[in-house]
Amino acid sequence: MSYLIINALLCYALSVLVTVGTIAAFKLFFRRAGLKFRPSHIAIGFVCFAAVMICMFLVLMFAFSENSTVYMTAMMDESVYKISVAIIFFFIVGLMRYFIVNAAYFNKDKNDSGMSFMAGYGITATVIYGFYCLFMFIYILITACTQGFVGISEGQALMFDDGTGISVFTPFFSHIFIAVVFAVYAVLTMVIAYFMDQHSKLPYKKSSTVLMYIITNACEILVISVVLFAISKISPIAISIVCILVTVLAALAVRMLYKYKEELPYDRQFD
Repeated sequence: MSYLIINALLCYALSVLVTVGTIAAFKLFFRRAGLKFRPSHIAIGFVCFAAVMICMFLVLMFAFSENSTVYMTAMMDESVYKISVAIIFFFIVGLMRYFIVNAAYFNKDKNDSGMSFMAGYGITATVIYGFYCLFMFIYILITACTQGFVGISEGQALMFDDGTGISVFTPFFSHIFIAVVFAVYAVLTMVIAYFMDQHSKLPYKKSSTVLMYIITNACEILVISVVLFAISKISPIAISIVCILVTVLAALAVRMLYKYKEELPYDRQFD
């Protein structure tokens, strides 16, 4: 079997393992936190994430169209324009999700359902990408075992003796980094959910709440922007820096959950 095929299979397999590890980590978190999975609300989270992605592509198709880009780049740099559009879109989505989820779940003491919704929302990209990598692993493995490998075409397709061509993204190791980014995003959504859960139980300053939202939303925008703009020319160094930065900011957000807790009001009922 060709080195190129082995490399592809190894990268797809490792990407699937990252997905499986993320799902296992979610189950462990729910078990240790004493939370219950609510399958229906996990499914709602899946649907909502898919709806957000559809809206994102529609917005980007309009904002990044040739006419819009030419008009806006007359006033600003193209990269600044595109990044600004992405930041504004995801900031609005994050803000709407925060208030809607709070109103529907955490303000009604439906914390288990709220955590399940956020788990479904955050893990959707990881699961879909994991299934894609699993499909590609099986497809390439079966084809390589039954047909002789010819090479990779200029159109980024693995070619075999019988004329079969399997379209792939190269370099293959980029699949692992994308899987890691999606896993980081899934963990980040649970940090946000944990904050919302704790915020519904404990009194926090408004300034601390706003700061927590800014930090977590900035992390979310950063992760999605990496996938959005760097998926075709992904840099291992850039992805590593982003993952480390998001991890540090997310850890800071969790630390703030306790640092800024206010004292409960004291009722001097016996005076």
